[in-house]
Amino acid sequence: MSCCGVRVSSPSLGTSAIARRHRYEIRFEYTGQSALTVHGPVSGRRYHFFQPGAQMVIDARDRPHLARIATLREVG
Repeated sequence: MSCCGVRVSSPSLGTSAIARRHRYEIRFEYTGQSALTVHGPVSGRRYHFFQPGAQMVIDARDRPHLARIATLREVG
């Protein structure tokens, strides 16, 4: 603990949280003509693709919904 009472997490906890976050995130690319905003029905997040070719990491729980949108494609 530091002098001001703020706890500093150990590296193993931080690494675990990062690994857990990446396991539940998927990347989509927008292939449309202009811009697109999509609401993630499960996470409640708003995904805004500003231009064609824009990529975003999305919450994996929203994947089934976004996968049905013709102008979005999942990328590795």
